[in-house]
Amino acid sequence: MKYFYPYKVEDRFWVYDRYSNKITEVDELTYKIIASYSKHHFDEEKVTRYLKDLADKEDLAEKTRDIKHYQKEYDIFKPFNLYRCIMPVTDRDLEIKYENEIHHFIYNLTKDCNLRCKYCKFGGTYVGVKTHNTNSMSYDIIDESINLIKQYYKKKETLFIAFYGGEPLMEFKKMKYIVKKIKYFYDNVSFSFTTNGTLLNKKIIEFLIKNDFLLMISLDGSKDIHNNNRVTKNGRETFDIIIKRINEIKENNIRYYNRNVGFVVTIAPPYNLIEIINFFEKNTNINQRLFVSAVEPFGTSYFDNFNMKIQNKKLRKQYKELIEEYIILKTKNIYNLRTKILNDFFGIALLELDDRYIFPLESSQIPPNGACFPGLKSLFINIDGKLGMCEKVNDQITFGDVKNGININKVKYIYKNYCGLVDKMCLNCWAYRLCKSCYIESISDGRNSLKRKLEYCHIKKEEIINNLETYTRIKMHNSDAFM
Repeated sequence: MKYFYPYKVEDRFWVYDRYSNKITEVDELTYKIIASYSKHHFDEEKVTRYLKDLADKEDLAEKTRDIKHYQKEYDIFKPFNLYRCIMPVTDRDLEIKYENEIHHFIYNLTKDCNLRCKYCKFGGTYVGVKTHNTNSMSYDIIDESINLIKQYYKKKETLFIAFYGGEPLMEFKKMKYIVKKIKYFYDNVSFSFTTNGTLLNKKIIEFLIKNDFLLMISLDGSKDIHNNNRVTKNGRETFDIIIKRINEIKENNIRYYNRNVGFVVTIAPPYNLIEIINFFEKNTNINQRLFVSAVEPFGTSYFDNFNMKIQNKKLRKQYKELIEEYIILKTKNIYNLRTKILNDFFGIALLELDDRYIFPLESSQIPPNGACFPGLKSLFINIDGKLGMCEKVNDQITFGDVKNGININKVKYIYKNYCGLVDKMCLNCWAYRLCKSCYIESISDGRNSLKRKLEYCHIKKEEIINNLETYTRIKMHNSDAFM
């Protein structure tokens, strides 16, 4: 059982404590006592026996008493076992949530795409994942979906409608049809979608501007980096055509471009993070968001095309160099375009760490930290009318359809089934309250998989450790860095 994560930053000693969710600075001897907790459980006699070579008996006893004082007075450094993962609301409260809180709907308009990006999850390299095809959502399904929205959306918040593919612009007429229908019933609505950008034209751009779309364009960086992976069905490069379309948006309405257009960046081998960041520093403005992700690492043959030992070594070196730059900018309170871009790449997780809820655990039964109630945060409407939880999970897990609505019993089954995986491998982990792992990282071949969750666990834990150390370094030198 691991309750604490002791770590050293520069010449100072720190402990992350799962029970309180606090990060606390300690002296070196306290650090060593906590690091060796499993050998002695803070028993003074055992502490003295196991750590006698580190300090004299009196110092060890005093530090052990200090730890016990902090346990009692400050609710920290407490060993506290987690018993099981639970759904934190009653069945009726869950029903009320689904009846009142849904306001984000994602339309999977088509499975078709005019590109064949080499790392795409639907490109044929992933085991058990359906590949691109010409299937698209029918008008009958669309009409049923409008009725579904009218059933669930209660006008308490802005209605968000997003479009997803394949490439959504391959079904632009249906997108226009949905927008017209939605705007007939609702005023407070926001539209968005992610596109590869190649099908944008004057008519489409004017429609997007008129309806104030939030537009995310997939762009991986400079010409060479982007063209490594993002190609057409015939293998043609796409960078030049995308830049041309971006310039057409600027020429049409520069204010819209600056305010509403962002970019989706996929980090893939051959890695060159520094060139990517330099490119976006030259070609974006401080108001434009970058959404950064990596190629899903498991169940794919994509990485067989590279010497990943060399590539991962390169990536670690580049990451370290850029993190050092980011730390300097944050500690000196320098905020410019470069800081903003580095923040998009590295800072989101650090901000989440800074915003974490700090309170002691009150129960040994706890909900899964990163997993949502399926469909509540965003309801994914597949081309055949089935309902899922988000674009990442897609149609791998469904729990209803547009005609019959959400099957609450299926939702509960999915949630509790995921809790079963958590029970088996997560409750003993010191990082439980910091981990944002969710359903997508446990799915293999369309089913929940303990093996797949364990594979992702190693990546997640390494990320959490890196984030803790980076966050602590920044806060050591600038306590207001994340305000």
